[in-house]
Amino acid sequence: MNREYISSLIVFSLIILVILVFPSPYYDVWYDSEPDYIANSLSIYFNGNPVDYLHPGITLTYTSSLLISLFHPFDSVESMILFLRAVFVCVNLAVFFVFLLFYKKTDLKIIILFLSLYIIYPPGLFFLDILSPNIVLGSLGLVLAMLGLEVGCRGKKFAAGFGVLLAIGVATKFSFLLVALPTLISLLVAILRSDNKKKYITNTLVVFSTFFIMLLLLLLPILPMMPFYLTLWGDVAIQVKNFIYGTSLFNMFLYLMLVIVLLFFSFNFHKKFYNSSDFNYKKNYILIAKMVVYYLVVILLIDVVSGKSYRQIAISERDIFPLLGFVMFAIERAPDVVKRFYFLLFVAAISLKAYTNSNEIELVKQIDSQFTLDIGKLLEKSNNVVFYPTSTFTSKEYFILWADYRYGERRYSYKASSDLLPFRVSDKFDNIHVLNSRSFDLGEDSSDRLSYKVMDAIANYKYTPEMHKNLALNHLALLKKKDICTEPYDDFNAGDTFTLVIPEGVNFDRHNLGNKNTKLKAEEISSHLDRMWSKKCKYKTIKSVQKMSQAKVFIIYVDSNK
Repeated sequence: MNREYISSLIVFSLIILVILVFPSPYYDVWYDSEPDYIANSLSIYFNGNPVDYLHPGITLTYTSSLLISLFHPFDSVESMILFLRAVFVCVNLAVFFVFLLFYKKTDLKIIILFLSLYIIYPPGLFFLDILSPNIVLGSLGLVLAMLGLEVGCRGKKFAAGFGVLLAIGVATKFSFLLVALPTLISLLVAILRSDNKKKYITNTLVVFSTFFIMLLLLLLPILPMMPFYLTLWGDVAIQVKNFIYGTSLFNMFLYLMLVIVLLFFSFNFHKKFYNSSDFNYKKNYILIAKMVVYYLVVILLIDVVSGKSYRQIAISERDIFPLLGFVMFAIERAPDVVKRFYFLLFVAAISLKAYTNSNEIELVKQIDSQFTLDIGKLLEKSNNVVFYPTSTFTSKEYFILWADYRYGERRYSYKASSDLLPFRVSDKFDNIHVLNSRSFDLGEDSSDRLSYKVMDAIANYKYTPEMHKNLALNHLALLKKKDICTEPYDDFNAGDTFTLVIPEGVNFDRHNLGNKNTKLKAEEISSHLDRMWSKKCKYKTIKSVQKMSQAKVFIIYVDSNK
């Protein structure tokens, strides 16, 4: 066997080994991706359709569901997640090596250099082995970035293949469309400047047509929900407003510098190519690729200077992570002296990944153990423990509850079919719940809402496919009001005693509870709920403040036996 192939296999195995020996703890949820994709994978496993359309991850969830069907049962949700992670990480790395070694004939030193930067780059370090679109989009982003160089020079079949791969990436994460911008801009400039306009127009049309056809096929399971993306523009406007008023003058200055740099390169691009009579598609594309690399570097520098942590940078730059593939053009053209450090950089990258994961494991293991003990103590005083919804936490007990509550099927919970789950659950599973806070303030009748009318029509149309009917019924269930007295949580029974836990740093649904324009603090939430249960519902309540896993929490003990 070729020595280069053996070396690549060793590199591949070392990365996998580090991830298997030091797995990122799934129950330390600082970014809400794994609960989302696990819930949707389980929904497909149970019902044949996903339920989340905002972050569909179609390729990820359907592949996960297939793997779960083939290899269940699992000892625990942890073993299932680690198995799925291992599969996707192997696929991601395999795409890197197969594409670069066999198709591009890239020198192994350059491949290792790129993989090292990939792991060191904050989104790569944290999302390399976490179930999210970025677990596979790193390699696909590289493939699209490299293939974009050839789209304008090859035939229609090549352009069609590019369109198909782009659709797969966009169906996994919508922001992946950014990777195609350099190709589309280059094709547009080629149409304007090249003498061979017909060829570039044809290839552009082929890319667009294959992309849209393939994307429609891949998004078929959530197609009825696509028009509702227009309703998200209100949230975007709010985020823009928060950015403007919440950004310091220094950061504003940095962003202004970024705009100036990009304008400079845009002017240089216009001067060099648009006014040139000798047009060259590849030179044009490489210049745009350089602009993308400069953009990534400047954004990273701004985040570093702003004082963001490694993890915060990973979160803020997660949507542009697939653009890292364009860095390969810079590495290929780097001086030889830079390439000599490939081995040292790889050792540094592997060491950083091992240290980050192992340090996190030691840190959160004790927190989770203490949290489990605290839940046990609360269950000694009441029949049930109920958590106010929060999207960041460290708990194995809470993980599957949150996945079900936030992203799962709304018509019934995992508790109703726990014996059908592809993994074992803890003996406390039936006695811990999440508060239905987001359903308390919904209107009694939602039938006059446009979303209700559309979903109701889809659900009741006799020719609607079953997967779309399930999706519509789930959306209708989201619009159903739940009474704070009779349905404080799913599976509530009259006469139950329960203990509500509200973490001090609660970060979800604070706009609810009758204060839609005000974000309530945990203490205010606990006071409001205590009043509602004691005065409106006539339940016996006892408020207190305690510590759970060294974190301050507000506790309300409720006895619903009037």
